[in-house]
Amino acid sequence: MQEERLRHTRMIAYYSAVGPHLDPKKLPKTIDEFMRIGDKQKKRSRVSDEMRELYKKRMDEYNEAMRIYREKHKDQDTDKK
Repeated sequence: MQEERLRHTRMIAYYSAVGPHLDPKKLPKTIDEFMRIGDKQKKRSRVSDEMRELYKKRMDEYNEAMRIYREKHKDQDTDKK
């Protein structure tokens, strides 16, 4: 019953999203591509593990630089208040 309601909701959402005012090249080709229901299999992320690690490394560097900046300018912020 719940899956049938999901299918009905998906159909309404799909047909309300597909229209002449949108670029058809950017729209999903099928209703299943638009919203999957009941699929146990997850899509594999397009971001590689190498890129995730690089992002994490850069964010750690940024956070450390911001921490140092805040500590350095902490006294100036309290003087303004």
